[in-house]
Amino acid sequence: MFGRYILLSPSLWWSDKAIFKELGPAPGSTSPARLYVATGQHENKKHHGGQSMVDQHLEMVRLLQKVESSQLKIQSEILETETHRTIFGPGFTKGLRFVYSDSR
Repeated sequence: MFGRYILLSPSLWWSDKAIFKELGPAPGSTSPARLYVATGQHENKKHHGGQSMVDQHLEMVRLLQKVESSQLKIQSEILETETHRTIFGPGFTKGLRFVYSDSR
């Protein structure tokens, strides 16, 4: 449906990590897509089943890299000095640069 995605500090723990059960190749998807994922370095408090938001971010990226085709380009960053409250500005700017970097 869409080809560009930005995930900033995603709540991957929601509904007992339901998103992890849904990860896999999109049926009939042959279109290229770009995904930027960023989480703040200071979102490392262990909760949500013993994992931090940083841990869950890294786990999701690892799984996506295994199951998705070469059509999905992923940029993943843990942004230094950022928290859940401060990630939006730098993350959104970096995300836009990545997802539209193929448009030049």
